[in-house]
Amino acid sequence: MSYAGLIRKSVDMAFQLSSDIPSTVTFTKTAVSGFDFNTKEKIEGVPVVSPIEAFIVASKKKSKKRNTMQKRLIMKAADLESGVSFYDYVMIDGLKWSIGPPIAINEAVISIEVFREV
Repeated sequence: MSYAGLIRKSVDMAFQLSSDIPSTVTFTKTAVSGFDFNTKEKIEGVPVVSPIEAFIVASKKKSKKRNTMQKRLIMKAADLESGVSFYDYVMIDGLKWSIGPPIAINEAVISIEVFREV
């Protein structure tokens, strides 16, 4: 067995053993099929919505001037095989959170920071 397979199995086991800690978040993958240069807007396709288990690691107020909240999420990479982009968003407790930098992806986990205006 390779180290990557061992790490993936360990991540799966961590999510199973701590089943009461991860939150279920709704990840929406926005399908962008192109760009309209006349209107200067993206052409959106049909979004793909999927519930995902994620650890909410940190939550803090980002700036006093802009009133934004920030959270860091850690998810299994196997749950998001199509990847993550800045066009996507996450619903946490019924609130829409935008994905911002940094996005860290490896073979086992995906770590993202999400933001929303308060």
